[in-house]
Amino acid sequence: MQSANSYWLMLVERWKGWWRRFTRIKRRLAARYGNHDEPSDAPKRRSRAICQLRINRRRTVIGSVLLLKTPPETHMPHLTRDATDESLIAFADRWAELMETEDYDAAFSFTEHIPDMEWTPALMRDVVKAYGDAEATQRVTLNGKPTDIAQRKNVDRWPKNEHGAVGEIWYDLNIDGVVSDLTATFVIFDADDGLNIALNDIHVM
Repeated sequence: MQSANSYWLMLVERWKGWWRRFTRIKRRLAARYGNHDEPSDAPKRRSRAICQLRINRRRTVIGSVLLLKTPPETHMPHLTRDATDESLIAFADRWAELMETEDYDAAFSFTEHIPDMEWTPALMRDVVKAYGDAEATQRVTLNGKPTDIAQRKNVDRWPKNEHGAVGEIWYDLNIDGVVSDLTATFVIFDADDGLNIALNDIHVM
């Protein structure tokens, strides 16, 4: 019971964090485009960014629940079972390098995927483009300059559960060379011959 309560408290805290960041982004968009000189496509871009963040809120709240429904199909393991936290972070770094080249097909193929999350290369691109100021040219970069936040690269581990999950990688994305609060999470699955890494979510945290 205590574990279940802790789980729901975690989801509530995630939702609160999303709401605070959503409010800040909405104010920033209003300050940028809330004048008579705003670009003709500003309403469309602003709506796109806010709607995507609403989608991300839904993913944030129910993403872990979806994970319990359909684990990914397993292929060749990405890493050996004794992989260190540093090796797992290095795997995420390689994924970020593919995102930086904007080869979203390659980035999509680099990891396993949880079917219920319904990720596609196009959706991965749209989430990046919709973040913050929603500039059409913005992209993930491997390196980023800290601002009021520093990049988080964490690995959480737990005993293997009934779905084969043994941990998760939390990886804050850099956007155009600046640290952001857009976070990619990856689930670590214990496969027959090693560890498989599945993209779980990309959302504001």
